[in-house]
Amino acid sequence: MNRNELKFWGCFLLLNFLLFVPRYIFEISSSTFFPYRFFSQDDIFYTFKYFFNRENYDFFRFSIDFSLLIFLFILFKRKISLTFATLFLSVFYITILIYQAYSGSFEAIYNVEPFFYTDISSLKTGFKIATEGNNFMLAVYLLFVGLAIFGIYKFIKFFLILIKSTKLSRISKVLGLLLVVLMLYSHIRYGGQQVSSMEFINISYEVVSNVAGSIQTEKEIRNIDLSELKQNYKFEKLNLHTSPNVYIIFIESYGKIIYTNNNLRNDYVTHISKLDSLLIKNNIYSASVLSESPVSGGNSWVSYASVLYGINFLDTRTFDVLTDKKELEDAVSLVQLLKHSGYKNYRLTSIKPHNNLEIPWEKYSKIYSVDQWIRYEDLNYKGKLYGFGPSPPDEYSLNFAFDAIQKNNSENDPFSLFFITMNSHNPFLSPEISKGGWKTLNKDPEINVQKSVFLKNPDIKDYGKSINYQLEYLTDFILQNGGNDILLLIGDHQPPVIAKARDGFETPVHIISGDSTFVDGFNTYGFNSGLQIANLDTSIRHEGIYSIFLREFISNYALDSDNLPAYLPEGINIKKK
Repeated sequence: MNRNELKFWGCFLLLNFLLFVPRYIFEISSSTFFPYRFFSQDDIFYTFKYFFNRENYDFFRFSIDFSLLIFLFILFKRKISLTFATLFLSVFYITILIYQAYSGSFEAIYNVEPFFYTDISSLKTGFKIATEGNNFMLAVYLLFVGLAIFGIYKFIKFFLILIKSTKLSRISKVLGLLLVVLMLYSHIRYGGQQVSSMEFINISYEVVSNVAGSIQTEKEIRNIDLSELKQNYKFEKLNLHTSPNVYIIFIESYGKIIYTNNNLRNDYVTHISKLDSLLIKNNIYSASVLSESPVSGGNSWVSYASVLYGINFLDTRTFDVLTDKKELEDAVSLVQLLKHSGYKNYRLTSIKPHNNLEIPWEKYSKIYSVDQWIRYEDLNYKGKLYGFGPSPPDEYSLNFAFDAIQKNNSENDPFSLFFITMNSHNPFLSPEISKGGWKTLNKDPEINVQKSVFLKNPDIKDYGKSINYQLEYLTDFILQNGGNDILLLIGDHQPPVIAKARDGFETPVHIISGDSTFVDGFNTYGFNSGLQIANLDTSIRHEGIYSIFLREFISNYALDSDNLPAYLPEGINIKKK
């Protein structure tokens, strides 16, 4: 090979490998730079298979479509305009590079294949949050992107000029033919499969399939028939002889990985065992189980809507479409049923508002049957803010909300409080438990913010601490204020980035109360006594929690305790027209 040929292969490989750098960056903590297992296997057939399909997300891979475009240009370089080829190939390359960045981030964070239909709302929200209040950094990002695009254009132009002026030797032609053969073999052997673990990937096919599938799914979701939804809800109101207060608290990012990861399990189990003993000592009872969430890594509202309505809302877009349908008003959510049964529903949201993010309070008030919001501005908080949001310490927010409810509840009427925790959100910047009482957390005269760092990989030890923090202050809260009140604690999804697809979608669920008869009833559905989950192979589903909770609530507290709804382990079925 001559010098120009070496330059050609260097440029070709560099452009190919660059397309797979985004996924490698997101998986850098769990992937090696070089796929050394090629040389560490005794079985030659395993090595051969590993070459074509491996879950070590190194960037030594090939884009089938980009490679074929280059080969076509080599064949017809005398007939194709350099200007046209440079512009076309640059647009094509930048498009699939952006797609790779998008798909790699969503696979790494949410553990699902990227899908425009479900991802578009998350992309919009993420962009608004990332760019809020920092025009300088936004300008820097845009400048960087602009320079990167210009650099890619110039490099591709240089590459094509090099191709036009280079005569390839027989060795280069054989290597090119070998590459084509390997691509064809991979395509035929794996039936055209296009996943990020493949060595040879047709990225443009992924893009087209994603767009086509999103359009088709949009039509299907809009045709979901909710006309008979009402008949699936047996009760609109309950006649109760006892009305314990109900706390429905979703613990952000509280996932099964807390048990299955060796770096997390021991510390967690030790911590939760102490809390278990503390509850038992004070005659507070608990039962726990794993539950499969519809989402992983984010989009919490899909998770808690599925629990509250007993419907699997699947994803963000399905949630948006279904909650905009008037027929959903016929659904009797768990909190709506409590409201109709004499409860006042409170919704605590402690996140500091984003100036460029509009929140449809009226819509959410209907969806979650909210009588009164307790928002960040109501908390009178002047202390240190943490991580996502940013937000006050959850210990402060929950106790402040409880105090506010008690002050406004002179008749001692029953209430429910719905809260999604903030301090266990990525990047898991949790405060310490207060030593002198939760009010002391508000002692800083000026707000000091411990901010989330954009694109920084979370520390797994910080994650473990954040979950232990949640369970500790929640245990202390129920000991101080609970009595026979009901505390329903649910992990919304597995933690982003830390948990992978192989870790599953299961999250812990705990039911806590001083009423032992009520808590014991959950053992019928696979729960075990105590906070620690005994069997990691047994799980329910988030959309099944609705009927489980309602059956036990009615059998213990309703006048007509024998008139129970059916147990629906997979939730309420919604049909397409």
